[in-house]
Amino acid sequence: MPRLPQFNAPQATAPGDFSWFVYGSTLDFDAFRAWCGEHGYRMPDLATVKPARLPGWRLAFNVRSNFWGGVVASLVPDPGAHVEGVLIPLPADSLGFVRHKEGVNSGLFDETKATC
Repeated sequence: MPRLPQFNAPQATAPGDFSWFVYGSTLDFDAFRAWCGEHGYRMPDLATVKPARLPGWRLAFNVRSNFWGGVVASLVPDPGAHVEGVLIPLPADSLGFVRHKEGVNSGLFDETKATC
């Protein structure tokens, strides 16, 4: 797997390669590509993306974002719901990139492991 540079995020590494569940505005790959460019990252290889469904969660617009000037989508537990998205396979050293993109580094979101 190609490595993604970690210029603006801490050099966090996962124990092994992993898949990132992407939903909401990150599914706008043009905007995602622009964000990567603005923050010094190379866009992940989208040829390996697979559709995914995350059971037991639902979308909620409950997190205030100063960047967007309003609330943004988050996921909250809901046993009877599911969220549609995609899985992006990434190398272990991309964890800092994901945490940066998802707002974990800034404290906007908490990191949660889940299974699709």
